[in-house]
This record gives sequence, structure tokens and C-alpha cells, in this order.
Amino acid sequence: KPGSAVLCFDEEMDAFSVPCVSFGKRADAADQARQLFDALRRVDALPGVNFIFARHPETEGMGLAVYNRLLRAAAFEVITL
Repeated sequence: KPGSAVLCFDEEMDAFSVPCVSFGKRADAADQARQLFDALRRVDALPGVNFIFARHPETEGMGLAVYNRLLRAAAFEVITL
């Protein structure tokens, strides 16, 4: 979608045809937690971006905290593709 960007995992940076910002390694919730706020600021600063899609972290342990923060950043608007 034009004007879109993706918050994704390190391993997926080349998988999308829109600007991507990584928020850590897929299997490392601690890494995601460390990088999330910086990644949110970086994706928010991208010019011309009106829609931000985010990859879904695990919803157990620390991953649940990352997931909850992403939900809040998205104003609880979830789109399942």
C-alpha cells in the first residue's frame, strides 16, 4: 500500500517492498524489547508514511510486553493478514 512502512524482525528486512524498520531478532524477545522504542521513533520519522504495519511478536514472557506495547502504539487497531 502506498505510504506504508513495516516494523519487522531483522531476518525480514529484505522481504517487503516498502520501507522497513527492524525491532530485533524474531526469536529474541529481550532484543525486541530493547529496540522497540527506537524503532517506533525511526518508523514514525519516515517521510510520507501514513500506515505502519508491524510483525507480530510471540505473546509469551517478555514477548507479551512487546506485543502489548505495539498494541498501544497502534491504538489497539489490529489487522490480520
